[in-house]
Amino acid sequence: MVAGLNERELKQLAKAFTLLKDLDGSLAFLEDICTPNELKALSQRLEVAVRLHRGENYAKIVKDTGASSTTVSRVNRCLNYGAGGYRTLIPILTEGANEK
Repeated sequence: MVAGLNERELKQLAKAFTLLKDLDGSLAFLEDICTPNELKALSQRLEVAVRLHRGENYAKIVKDTGASSTTVSRVNRCLNYGAGGYRTLIPILTEGANEK
């Protein structure tokens, strides 16, 4: 658990995401709960994680996504040493993308 966060509130937020059953509901919730800048940062980090998982190099990721090298480095650190959220989600996410 991240220090300084309210555990009950964080678990409630995580549970809310598990209860959303479709893309439209998820997008509406994200638009309500996040500012445009927060949405940009979150979606950019996920894109960086997917590209790192595919083996793309930092320079290409920075160029293509507009993310800073610091953001790419931070996401890479989370991929390698974090709680495992990216590692759990990316295979599921990319498998779904391959089916479309």
